[in-house]
Amino acid sequence: MNKRTVFGPIYGPLVRARHSRPVRIAGAVPFLASQHLRARRNVPYFAVDIQGLMGMGAVLAHSLRLCRYSEEHGLRPVITSTNPLYSTGPGADFLSVHLGSEEETPLLHPLRLRHKESLFLFSIPDHVPLDDASRLLQTFFPPKAGIVKRVDAVLGRTASPKFDLSMHLRGTDKVLEARPFDFRRLEEEVARHVSSGGHLEQVFLATDVPALERAVRERWPDTHFTTFNLGGPRPAGEARHFSDMPPADKAVEALVNIFLLARAPMCIRTSSYLSAMSRIANPDLRTVTLNRTLQGSRHFPEHEILAEEAARHDG
Repeated sequence: MNKRTVFGPIYGPLVRARHSRPVRIAGAVPFLASQHLRARRNVPYFAVDIQGLMGMGAVLAHSLRLCRYSEEHGLRPVITSTNPLYSTGPGADFLSVHLGSEEETPLLHPLRLRHKESLFLFSIPDHVPLDDASRLLQTFFPPKAGIVKRVDAVLGRTASPKFDLSMHLRGTDKVLEARPFDFRRLEEEVARHVSSGGHLEQVFLATDVPALERAVRERWPDTHFTTFNLGGPRPAGEARHFSDMPPADKAVEALVNIFLLARAPMCIRTSSYLSAMSRIANPDLRTVTLNRTLQGSRHFPEHEILAEEAARHDG
C-alpha cells in the first residue's frame, strides 16, 4: 500500500510540511561548520555536489544559481550531482557524463547540497536573470555528444530541424506543488498560436500522464506529435524520476526532453523546472504557462518566466 493511500487527503499537506523552509533549515544546521571548512579548502574553486532527491530541472536550476554565486565571488564553479535518482552508483556524478566541458579539475571536497537551505551560510542568489541563466547554461553545461546525438536523431524523423510548437504538460507528483490546469486553456493557446501565423504540423509533446497524451492526440488528430521516452508508461500518479527506470535512462530522458522542448518557437507549458530549463536553453523560446504553483511561482526560474510572459502581454 503506497503512502498516498495510507494518508489519504492529508498526504499533500504532509509532503509540503516536510519540505517547508523551517524543516529544511533545521536539518541543515548541524552541518554548517563542516560546509564552511570545505568551502575554504576548495578555493579558488566553488565545488558543490547536488545530492538531494530532485528532478533534472531542479538540479540544473540549483546549478545555475551556484555558478552565479561563483562568478560574483571570483571563484570557479565545479558543480557535480550524485543525486541517486540519476546517478549510476554511490558517489557517481551524472552531470559530467551528459553536460559540460572535458576540463579536468583537481581533487576537491565538494559541499553537499540537498536543498538550497543546506548552503544558506553562503549568499547563493535566489534569482538569476534569464539572459544570464542562458549564458551560464551554455558556458558550464552544454550538452555532450551523447545528448546531442539523441536530440538530432529525434529531429531527423521530422520534416524540419525544429518543431512548430512544443508542449510540456506535467502531472503525477507535481499536483502536490501546482494547481491543475484547464484543458480549455490549452485549446485557446493552441488556437491563438495558429491564428497568429503559427503552424501545427509538427509538435513535440512531453507529458508524464498517458491519459493527457491521449486527450491531446485526439483533440488535434491531424497533427504529428513526437515524444521521447526511454521507459514505458508509469502507474498513475508515479513521477518518472521517482520510478524504477534505470537511473541512466532517467537522466537521458529528462535532458533530451529539455532540449527538444526548446526546439520550437513557442512552448505551451505547465509549471515545471524541466520546461523552465528549455526556456533557458533557448533564449528565443516564447512560453505560455497554464498554471501556477501553490506558493505562487515565486522561485527561480518560474518567477522570471512568468514576469517575461506578463511583460510580453502588457507590451
